[in-house]
Amino acid sequence: MKKLTYQNLTHLPNMSRRGFLHASLGITLALTSGNIYAINGGLFKQSPEDKLLSILNNQSSISVGQLILKESNLDLPAPKLLTSILSNLNLSLDTLTLITKKELSTRLQQQTTNDFDSWHIVNVSGWVIGLTEAKLCMLAANRSLSFQ
Repeated sequence: MKKLTYQNLTHLPNMSRRGFLHASLGITLALTSGNIYAINGGLFKQSPEDKLLSILNNQSSISVGQLILKESNLDLPAPKLLTSILSNLNLSLDTLTLITKKELSTRLQQQTTNDFDSWHIVNVSGWVIGLTEAKLCMLAANRSLSFQ
């Protein structure tokens, strides 16, 4: 008869049953929440609005957006802002998820130049900005109001 030998497992971390359950529950919640994805090597899913607004200075764009909403005659309902901005940047929701922040920034710079060339501009308290950038600022202002 062979004698059973036990391996020394002191090199493994000591995890109690409670610790194991907490870790398992945390992993399960993270995976089932839908916030983890593998597109663009990112970890957290970003809304289309957040991705568009990530190329702007947050506080400045909110302030400018609030002025535009108050002073300008731009009458664009909040739900249509996203589709209008995507249209101006020649993007769809699918391509927006695949595009990098640098490419998005480049597209905005090109579109701002196009807006000025075609006189699609907005005057905000003496500042002149392109229409697409103005729409992005309006989106930022609307988003800030929805989080308050």
